[in-house]
Amino acid sequence: MCVSPAPCGRPRCGQWRGRGASRWRVEIERLEQIEEALEAGAQMILLDHFEVEDVRSAVRAVAERVPVEVSGGVSLETVRGYALAGPDYIAIDAFGHAAAMDISLEIEPR
Repeated sequence: MCVSPAPCGRPRCGQWRGRGASRWRVEIERLEQIEEALEAGAQMILLDHFEVEDVRSAVRAVAERVPVEVSGGVSLETVRGYALAGPDYIAIDAFGHAAAMDISLEIEPR
């Protein structure tokens, strides 16, 4: 998960826990950022709001060096195209685009 935007245009990064160790996932917004992220030690690349063809290009550029995740703008209607582009993980925006719901939680003391 991204922890802060980078106003300088560099990839954003965040730390997550996986299999007992800290790992670094780097979110990129342009294909040109892939090599910089990998050289900086990224252990996962997150493609933010990429088109399907750009995902395919990014997956080729990463060349299985680290896992690739796609997020942002992926819907149930477009997920198949993204999957065929070859990323390791896909985050779908389906819940955020669902019909509005009014959900409440009431807690009462015993």
